[in-house]
Amino acid sequence: MNSEQLIAGIEAEIAAKRAEIDKLEIAVAVIERMAKTKRQEAPLFTVRKRVEEKPKGAKPKVTMADARAKIREVLSDGEALTSGEIAERGGLPAKAVWNAVYSMRQNGTIATNDETRRHSLPAAAPEPQAATDAAA
Repeated sequence: MNSEQLIAGIEAEIAAKRAEIDKLEIAVAVIERMAKTKRQEAPLFTVRKRVEEKPKGAKPKVTMADARAKIREVLSDGEALTSGEIAERGGLPAKAVWNAVYSMRQNGTIATNDETRRHSLPAAAPEPQAATDAAA
């Protein structure tokens, strides 16, 4: 490679770099222009209005303790019900009922017939004879 070819290669590289620099300078100018216009248009402060109204169709949030209490209340009449029926009668979201029923099944608070998928409160254990004699 002779010196003329070397010089031509370097000049071509310089030209490519200049074109790249020009593109970058244009991009910087555009960004600066956008930043200036946004600064001018932006308000000094914004006021946010707090909306307490719930969207239509939104169900109230239910705690696990509230769901368990409502399930015990609904099942207290002795009738075996499905999770959907419990949710409907108790006015609870179906997911809250399902979660509460699952945990109540695990700790033995309610009994479930696996064939019918109906839940009920377990039968109360009979009182010991000594306790009833002492009460009399």
